[in-house]
Amino acid sequence: METRTMINRLLAFVVFMSFFAFGSHGLAPPGEARAPNAVKVLLLVDDLYGSSLNIDDRGNNILENFQSYGWKVSIASCKAEVDPSPSASMLGCEVLTPDMMTYQLDNALDWDAIVVIPGNTHQNLVKCPFVLNLLEQAKANDIPLAAWCNGVQVLAAADVINGVKVSVPADNADECLLAGAIYNGKQESPIEDHRIITCGDDTEYCREMCDLIRKTVENSTSLRESMSKKKSKIEMKVCPNPIKTASCIQFELDESAVVHIAVFNQQGIMVMDVVKQEFQSGPNKVTFTPSSLPTGIYYVYLFSSGKLGMQKCMVI
Repeated sequence: METRTMINRLLAFVVFMSFFAFGSHGLAPPGEARAPNAVKVLLLVDDLYGSSLNIDDRGNNILENFQSYGWKVSIASCKAEVDPSPSASMLGCEVLTPDMMTYQLDNALDWDAIVVIPGNTHQNLVKCPFVLNLLEQAKANDIPLAAWCNGVQVLAAADVINGVKVSVPADNADECLLAGAIYNGKQESPIEDHRIITCGDDTEYCREMCDLIRKTVENSTSLRESMSKKKSKIEMKVCPNPIKTASCIQFELDESAVVHIAVFNQQGIMVMDVVKQEFQSGPNKVTFTPSSLPTGIYYVYLFSSGKLGMQKCMVI
């Protein structure tokens, strides 16, 4: 009897200590395991996003459609708070808090599809080197990309629609043609070409577009092959580091390519645009002077043809 009592007390003590560990240290018990083949889709959202993202419009919206497929959906933005468009706000859309910031995106192989969400403007996404680099990576690895309405300008800025047939509003036809795309005329229903899915009207064709994205993802080889692929990285060095007056960024390319180097602060905001030009294959170096930056920790990023390099540095 005493033995049983001692065992019960011991079990109670173990349970209590487990609860204390999870509670007082901010840990959480393991969640329910997700199916290993569940699709992961990334939604890129900018200011003045459209109501088709999360408000019922004729019985469906983008989030509900993707979630009904059993997909794991994540939202990324350049801002910590994203405002809806005026019309979306009137329908009940609120300020959106993304799951992650775009400066945290460095590997397209983390996703089975990347989708640009409709909105009145995409000016932040168009200028974000992390987004453009991610889309280049996705294109190079046959990961499906999609964009509604004028969101196609983000794909155009990333140079991933050259030679691709697109369905876009007439207002975006010229920028698509300049990016080398093939304009589909006035037809705004969704189309897919080279795993690029575009649609000129998110209101009329929300469900049809989501279904086409689903079909493209399910037919894509990226889902089966992504586990065997590795992140595309470029080795780089910043020397000297810490930096007092000037420093040199050293890197090596397998082939000639356009290289974009920029400096970001700890909040992921670009504080210095160092260079954007073509470099030859082999070893290269760029000298930069961060004299305009206050003392602190910074991150030097290198973007080139969907490949990424990063070096942490200190300005003193």
